[in-house]
Amino acid sequence: MTSKCAGCLQVIKSRQYLCCCICAKYYLLCANVSEQRFRNTLTGEHRLNWKCAACICSEPKVDNSDTPVRGQDEKVTRRRGAPAPSPVESGSCDDKADQNITQRHRTKPYTLNETSIQLDVDEITGDTQIVWRHSNHTKLEKVKKSILTDLKEAIQSELTEALKKFQKFQIDSEKISLNIQCEQRNLKAQISIIDNKIKNIESQLENLDDTKKKIVLYGLQESRNENNNILYDYVNNIFIDIMDLNINPYIENIKRIGRKGNRRPLEIEFISKRFTKYVIENSHCFRNTGLGISTYMTGEKLRQSNMLKQKLQEARKTGCHAIIRQNKLFINGKLYEQPLNETQSGKTK
Repeated sequence: MTSKCAGCLQVIKSRQYLCCCICAKYYLLCANVSEQRFRNTLTGEHRLNWKCAACICSEPKVDNSDTPVRGQDEKVTRRRGAPAPSPVESGSCDDKADQNITQRHRTKPYTLNETSIQLDVDEITGDTQIVWRHSNHTKLEKVKKSILTDLKEAIQSELTEALKKFQKFQIDSEKISLNIQCEQRNLKAQISIIDNKIKNIESQLENLDDTKKKIVLYGLQESRNENNNILYDYVNNIFIDIMDLNINPYIENIKRIGRKGNRRPLEIEFISKRFTKYVIENSHCFRNTGLGISTYMTGEKLRQSNMLKQKLQEARKTGCHAIIRQNKLFINGKLYEQPLNETQSGKTK
């Protein structure tokens, strides 16, 4: 059979229990005995002589075994308010005095310390504290359960709110990403349209570019009283003599360009690009005549042309075969590619 605690009625499963030496009932550590006290303070002898609170309360508080018992008549008369008998009536004074004296045994001096005080308090209030602790324990358990349920409900509500916010944020982010993708597609379409427009504008500008209708004639002597009419006739006669070509009907404008001098270049503008292209293609006719023809260039193209001419001269000085064709330099049959640092230095000048 399994033993139960006489205080809390719990089944005793461990060795941490006490047995009363009077009633032989078992008590767990709920009998106001802490685990530390059970291990450290209570010795084996103390455990064998341990008494529960009920047995301690049933024992007499003071030892009155030596107190004489009074007679019945005396008790009755005393109860009725009669005076106590004198020492003469009752007999000899010494005998009566000896009989009425309460003799008490001398006890050892009682020393107070924390252990003895705790033992006395535990022995006197053992059962009371068991019931009180049991009731408080149940109350604390109920409070604990209510607090835990409240916390669980609060945490659950906060989690649901956070989950709703996260789902809403996720939906909003998906919408934003879709809108961004649509905007990117629209931007790409607009950029492609703009690129096509730019290409069309560039082609139109090329068609409207007057520089492709112009050529430059080098080496023609400049006279003092020179005007446009004289230049028209003079240039026309030169082309007739060299190329057997009358350019007078195709000339739009003629003027001198460059710094002042005796042989400034002559800018000739024709009425059509086709005629200009024909003249440039037959420019080899001006070789060994002291004159030269080239396309009209401005800005960056002119700087690149001058740089190519400089590289041409340097290559020829080193004994390489160099030639310029269609504004491109070929050295020993290979196309010369201009380095980036040279192009950048040419732009900054």
